[in-house]
Amino acid sequence: MGNTESKLITISGAPTLTMRYYKATFPQKGIIIFVHGVSHGAWCWEPFIKYLSQRGYACFALNLRGHGDDKDTRNLKGACLSDYTIDVIRCVNRCKSYCEENKDEITYSKPFLIGHSMGGAIVQKYVSDFSYEVSGAVLLAAVTAGGMRLFRIIGGSFFH
Repeated sequence: MGNTESKLITISGAPTLTMRYYKATFPQKGIIIFVHGVSHGAWCWEPFIKYLSQRGYACFALNLRGHGDDKDTRNLKGACLSDYTIDVIRCVNRCKSYCEENKDEITYSKPFLIGHSMGGAIVQKYVSDFSYEVSGAVLLAAVTAGGMRLFRIIGGSFFH
């Protein structure tokens, strides 16, 4: 697998989630998990992933429920910040198990999380509860969890 090629990894459960894995050049320096914003998917991270995987970072880009490779938009109905945070929890856990299953290709280390827009709010929530699971977090144009009240007005109950 080259640096611009990805492998689709299923995260089992309901709803079924997927993430894209991009192998790092060796020596591997670490793991990065990317969390996209509203109306995006794992695809939006490809320029960053190409750059970082060529510099030794194994990259996983999550497709949140109803986004990216998940064509079943019914998974969006009623989804709230806590649901998306559960998606990230499941992604981090699947990252660990994937590394365990593929020790000859990737070494597990606590990942860095990178979140954009709504993904930034999700990463903030994840880190507030599970900071011990990650090496750090980067937020790009992140919405604060409190700043997402607009979703309550236009979309119903975004927060549970």
